[in-house]
Amino acid sequence: MATLDSPSNPAGMISVGEAVLSAANAIDTKPVKAKLKAFADAHKLFRTLQGAVAAAEDALASHRAKVANADVDQDEAIFALADKLVGDGFERTRPFKGLATRSPSEMASLGYTKEAKEATALAKKVIASKKCGKPSKDAAKALLKAAAAVVKALEPLSKWDAVYRSALTRRDAVAQQWTTTLAALRRASQAAADDGHGHIYTALFRSTAAPAKKKSAKKSAPKA
Repeated sequence: MATLDSPSNPAGMISVGEAVLSAANAIDTKPVKAKLKAFADAHKLFRTLQGAVAAAEDALASHRAKVANADVDQDEAIFALADKLVGDGFERTRPFKGLATRSPSEMASLGYTKEAKEATALAKKVIASKKCGKPSKDAAKALLKAAAAVVKALEPLSKWDAVYRSALTRRDAVAQQWTTTLAALRRASQAAADDGHGHIYTALFRSTAAPAKKKSAKKSAPKA
């Protein structure tokens, strides 16, 4: 009969812990009471901390999505400005010549922070330039707004990244305790079996185990 493995991933640990504790509720566990309680406490704490990790991860992903969406708007504003500058007589192949060192596509491919910085500088030059007409200046103002939105979206990102890393650290510290207390419960259950309480080990570590996969029979090679 298969026996319960001790998983290393959070989802597996929670699943195993729930299975063990559920099985324990259905039997007499007095011989392993102290070890069972230690594991139950560790599991409860681990489950809580894993929930905090999941929440922080979701928040971080949400803020990253906001930054990415703001960057899309910024990219579009960069190309919109390039089109307007062509109407003011700037080169179609190099619309930012004299205003920025990068082409529109090069600027749009920069990292979030660097792109916002260079886009802001470009927009301010366009607004101050006597060569640029109202359409270009309006496009530059739109780019300023888009770049500011990227900067604003980036502000909480470092905070949520720190929250996520902190949650991971706390959870991983308790993961060791979870693994250790489960191993101690396993040993105590095996010792209890030697004293005539074999039902405990069977219930906690055998009935909760996934069935062993059957090996497929090898097909013999056809005769020549």
